[in-house]
Amino acid sequence: MSRRSDGRALPLAIGLALWIIATVIGQHPNRRFDRVRQVDTAALLIPNWRFFAPIPASMDLELLHRYRQDDVVSEWTRTKDVAARRLRHMLWFPDRRVDKGLFDVVGRFLVAAEQLPDGYETGADYRALLAFVRRVVAAQTGGRADAVQFAIVRTGGHDDTVPVEELFASRREPMHDGDGPRRQPDAASAASARPKEETR
Repeated sequence: MSRRSDGRALPLAIGLALWIIATVIGQHPNRRFDRVRQVDTAALLIPNWRFFAPIPASMDLELLHRYRQDDVVSEWTRTKDVAARRLRHMLWFPDRRVDKGLFDVVGRFLVAAEQLPDGYETGADYRALLAFVRRVVAAQTGGRADAVQFAIVRTGGHDDTVPVEELFASRREPMHDGDGPRRQPDAASAASARPKEETR
C-alpha cells in the first residue's frame, strides 16, 4: 500500500471511529449524553436505538371516544386507526407524525393527570385531546353531535389475549366551548373521570 493511499485512509478511519463513538454515547440512557446529538439535530447520522432498550415497548395506548347525538349515546370507537403499512411508507408516510404526536400527548397527559388529579382539564394536553376528538366527531356526524367523551386504554396491540385496561375516562364535554354551563359531574362520573389509580 502506497503512502498516498495511507494518507487517504487515515482521515476515513478517524471519521468512522468518531461516528461509532458518537453513536455508542448517543444510546446512553442518561439524557446528558444527548449533547452529542447537537451536531445532528435531524438524527440523520447518529441513530437513536434507546426506544428498544432496556425494556421494549410491548403495550399500546389507544384513544377512544363516544358522542351524543339526538339524545342517543354512541358506542366507544377508536379515535385514530393506525394505517396498514405499505411499501410506499418507506419513502412517504406523513400520517405517522400524527400517530406519534397523538401517542406523545396521551403519554404526557396521563403523567400530568396522575400528578394533578384535580384541575387537569385546564391543561394543554387535555385540551389538545379534546379538540382532536371534537374534530373527529364533527367529521363523523356532520357536526350534529352535541357532546363528546373520550377515554384512554392500554391494549396488547395485535395480541388479543391481553385484556384491555382502562386508564382514564373524561367527563362529558360539549362539542363547542361556551355551549352553556357545564354540568357538575355526580360522584360516579367524577370518579370515572380520574386516572384508574385514583379510583381504586
